[in-house]
Amino acid sequence: MEEKIHIYSDESNHDKSITYKENNINIDNEDLSREYVRSYLVINTSRLYDVESELNNLEKRYFSFRKDEPKGKIIFQLSKKVGLKNLSEEATKYLLDLLGIIEGFEIKMFLVIFNKIEYIVNNSIEVDIARFSKKYRSINDDREIRYSFSKYFGNHYNERFRGAFFAMKGSNTDYKIKKAINEMNSQLKKYKLKRSEYLVGKNLCSLIDNGIVKFNTKGSYKWDYNFESNAIINILEQIHKEKITISFDKGTRVSAVFKEQLISRNIENIEVTPDKESKEDVLIRLSDYFATFFGKLSRSYSNSFKLIDLKTGEKNYSTVETIPESWFDLTEIQFHLAKKIGDLIKKDSIIFLHGFLADTPIGLKNYFQFISDFKEFSDFQAVDNVKLSQLNNQRLSETWYTSHSEQGVFFSPYDATYGALSENFGKS
Repeated sequence: MEEKIHIYSDESNHDKSITYKENNINIDNEDLSREYVRSYLVINTSRLYDVESELNNLEKRYFSFRKDEPKGKIIFQLSKKVGLKNLSEEATKYLLDLLGIIEGFEIKMFLVIFNKIEYIVNNSIEVDIARFSKKYRSINDDREIRYSFSKYFGNHYNERFRGAFFAMKGSNTDYKIKKAINEMNSQLKKYKLKRSEYLVGKNLCSLIDNGIVKFNTKGSYKWDYNFESNAIINILEQIHKEKITISFDKGTRVSAVFKEQLISRNIENIEVTPDKESKEDVLIRLSDYFATFFGKLSRSYSNSFKLIDLKTGEKNYSTVETIPESWFDLTEIQFHLAKKIGDLIKKDSIIFLHGFLADTPIGLKNYFQFISDFKEFSDFQAVDNVKLSQLNNQRLSETWYTSHSEQGVFFSPYDATYGALSENFGKS
């Protein structure tokens, strides 16, 4: 007989709506993020009391001087493109102790890291799969097309494209978007390294001309909580059939959407409690700690690969972006934190859930597992940061290919937007 479980969930990097104002998409503002993150902590109910006691004692040890609730956004100061480098020694120690609770009490952590560009694309384009299959080659779904489009959009959007995508659909919407793509392609065509992405833009225009891709754009894109709700429900249906209880953080519509999904799928073994305040529930706080930490780290990783320089606003197409060497400039305790996360990922104690545009969660998973392959800090330190970055990126190509292939998106390490719109577009 399976033991009953209780799940605690919180989020970070949340935007009520994705908007375009003052010539900018809000998720690309300096303090915001392209990745939404929600953590789900799955705990056996027989161990709840012990976990609560352990965490209360840990908070007293670290935060006895605080009068207010300890918050992840205050504790974990991660900024810019440097990964763990700016994380204080005290915060690093605290995270290691929190991970000790995860490991010691056999808690399973699911992290939904969902790209907001993918969310916009999912809510704005329509793909005629039958027409594509008839004209080019047979496909069962449109994931490759959405991947290619999302990647192209995220890397290269310009002012004309933003203006067309963040406006209510009109009679000339498809024309405006095609014109914006042609404008972006006129820049990509100048750079040999961007040939594959130029071809994606060219082929996107062909899909528009042939009525295969149409656009249902909006003035803004309100967050609907469906992806993160369905992601964990799908997992729970696979791994656990007994009675399940889940508690969400207070202040969002996620629990209401989650309940709607349960009803629509005729699921009766999951009970949703009233939403909980993190200041009143230590296990919601535990979920908040991890959502915030991985949320900030996701933003740092995503910013590391943006083609637009945050200071100048200019795009650099003359080089291939790689993870900065600063991500490997770690103190000994930061190394042990990264190694512990990698070890827990390998044990399936930490599991990433994501959509098809998953460069950030796949990259983070690869990074932590790469570091966890080193037995000792001295072994890690013996390799210079330039070489570590190169070795990590070599491993990343294989990780990307494997992860995308599992989702039906066939990835090439030489083509950042590979998919149905690659240079083999239309060939059998």
